Amino acid sequence: ESCASEGAGPAFPAALNRSLARTAIDLTQSQSWLAAAGGAAGEATGGAAAFLNGLPGYLAGNAFTLPSLVAAGALLAALNELARAGASVRELQADWGCAAGSLSAPPALPSTTCPPSGACYPKALLFTPLVTPSGTVEDTNGNPVAGATVTMLESVGAIGPFSALTAGNPALGPSANPQVTGADGAFGWDLATGWYRATVYKQGCNAPGDIGQPMVSSPVFRVPPPQAGLVLTLSCPGEAPPPVPAVLTLSAAAGPAAGGARVDVQGSGFTSSSSVTFGAKKAAEVTVLSATELVATTPAGAGTVDVRVTTSGGTSPAAAADRYTYVAAPAVTRVTPMTGPGAGGTVVTVTGTGFGPGDQVAFGTASALAVAVASATRIVAVSPPGLGPVNVTVTNVGGVSRTTTSDVFSYLRKPAFTSPATATATQGKAFSFTVSAPGYPVPVLTWSGKLPAGLRIKAGKGALVISGKPSAAGSFVLHLTARNSLGTAKQALTITVKR
Repeated sequence: ESCASEGAGPAFPAALNRSLARTAIDLTQSQSWLAAAGGAAGEATGGAAAFLNGLPGYLAGNAFTLPSLVAAGALLAALNELARAGASVRELQADWGCAAGSLSAPPALPSTTCPPSGACYPKALLFTPLVTPSGTVEDTNGNPVAGATVTMLESVGAIGPFSALTAGNPALGPSANPQVTGADGAFGWDLATGWYRATVYKQGCNAPGDIGQPMVSSPVFRVPPPQAGLVLTLSCPGEAPPPVPAVLTLSAAAGPAAGGARVDVQGSGFTSSSSVTFGAKKAAEVTVLSATELVATTPAGAGTVDVRVTTSGGTSPAAAADRYTYVAAPAVTRVTPMTGPGAGGTVVTVTGTGFGPGDQVAFGTASALAVAVASATRIVAVSPPGLGPVNVTVTNVGGVSRTTTSDVFSYLRKPAFTSPATATATQGKAFSFTVSAPGYPVPVLTWSGKLPAGLRIKAGKGALVISGKPSAAGSFVLHLTARNSLGTAKQALTITVKR
């Protein structure tokens, strides 16, 4: 309030002064956080410009540390405050000194830990965005390996050096590192943004084909994006024969006939070399997440098929749980009635093919207010508010109906002027103003009155565009009329030309 009363200058209203003061405090507090953290943003009272210039570079090298996150959050709030108040950075600087002087010392930064590789981080973070890498340790027959020790390594770049993440690191969840696999051979963490590599070791096992190498490493990967389905393969004595896979559940029992849907398949006996078929066709893409889960992208197809998984152990037997049905996209052949009021509420019968329970209806981009599927060829829907002609589409798991001239529904509306009734121009300066009067059928716009010299009017659909360079000052009134078959709207437009 003290800064607000002093103000950024007598020309600023009190409300703007308060906004500037609050914003200056936010930015100054952020800058002092960065300075206390050893950032490169400059002195704590170096001014808004120095702070704004230095912040991007600081954040680029220190992403997700507590000081940079606090600073970034306060900066966004401050810039939003500025935008709402209509003030510039230059105006903010006028209040900067007062805001800085009114601040108490910034909160003490938490103690930090600096690992051999990677940036320093506070021991206690307020929050940390974490992304999941996960996978499975398998033997050469695709069986999960229990009792294997998996260690997650980090680096500041793709080429290393890599070192093990330490337990208690807030960029690691769960904090235990290494992990020991259970009967399913699974491992996984949530990690902060960075470059990583996983290694695995088990007494008596070795890298496939290399008896002298007891440890196996994953390729280097970066998170984000999530890295699910990592596979670490060990050659171990007494390996069991490859298991025969089984499909237990599908995330979706139906999908588009055109293919391209991603289906989560859960079961058992999956390996990194698993292939998937939908009927007689191979899946377009397969991502194995673990020995019990994979994701397959459907090929194009028709009818109901079995989803089967094949590994070196065999092919999963067909079962009721693996049935997948291809659904064709619906088609709309007629809408009745073809018109209705712009306020919506018209009961419309949609005729076509491929309709079924759960189908959705849209009038243009707006969803129908209510939908009742009467049969595979008829849907009754209630129109939402709208304007002009729109396509009525039906959506199901097979896709969206193609738009045609047969699915058009037209909203009828009397014309109404939506553009202002006044306009201001400057003598000798370029001027442009659009008169809008939406309605359907598209209204015809006419005008009468005196147009300022130097201006011209161009008619369009439901609009008039007035443009040019007025050559004479004064006040000019145009009488506008918009007319369609439903009614007429009138407006007096006053154009004031200043010298």
